[in-house]
Amino acid sequence: MTSAVTPPYDSIIEGFMKRQDQSTGGSPVGEERPACTASAQCPAAPHRDVSVPDPDHITPRSVTELVRELSEETQRYVEDVGRSIGHHRSDVIALGVLVGAARDSKQVTPTDLAQSLGLSLAATTALIDRLESAGHVSRRPHPGDRRKTVLQLTEQARATSRAQFRPLSEAMQQQLQRYQPHDLDVVAAVLNDLLAAAQATRPPHGPAPG
Repeated sequence: MTSAVTPPYDSIIEGFMKRQDQSTGGSPVGEERPACTASAQCPAAPHRDVSVPDPDHITPRSVTELVRELSEETQRYVEDVGRSIGHHRSDVIALGVLVGAARDSKQVTPTDLAQSLGLSLAATTALIDRLESAGHVSRRPHPGDRRKTVLQLTEQARATSRAQFRPLSEAMQQQLQRYQPHDLDVVAAVLNDLLAAAQATRPPHGPAPG
C-alpha cells in the first residue's frame, strides 16, 4: 500500500503532475534560465513559507491545505524543469504521460495523448513535433493498425526524466524513511481517498481549445 507515496523517479512526473492548466495550450513557461548541468546547477528556488499545522490541532481542512501546497510546489517543480531543458510546461507533462504509459506497457497514439492532456489534436501535433525535433520521442506504425502511429520514448527522454526528477523523488523518499510502515499505510490510504475524491468531483469538460 505504501507504493502510492513512493513513486520511482522515472515516473514521478506522471504520478504527481497529470494535471495541467489546459488554457496554456502549450504556451512557454516564463523566461528561460540556464540548463542544469554537472558544472552549472540550477539556481535554488526561493524559500516559501509553508503553513505547517499544529500537530495538536490537525483537522481535515489543514490536511487538504497541505495537499494543495504540495500540489502547487510540484507544479512549480515541473515548470522549473521545463525552463531548465528549454521546453514548454505541457511538453514536460506529455513526457510524464508517455513515461507512465511505457511503464505500464501501453501504446499511446497522438489522439490518446491529446485526450490525456486536454489539448486539441492540432496543438498536440505541434507538441509532438517539438519533442520529436528535440530527440525525445519518435513516431512508429501502430502494431495492430498500420493507419495509426504510436509514440515511443527515446533513451534520451528517459535519461532526461531520470536526471531532472531523481532529486525530487529521492528527497521525498528520504523524508518518508523517517516513518514506520504503519504510518505510511495511513498516509497512502489518505492520499488514495483524496485522489478518489478529486477524480469523482472533476467537472465535465468541453472540447479542447484550438
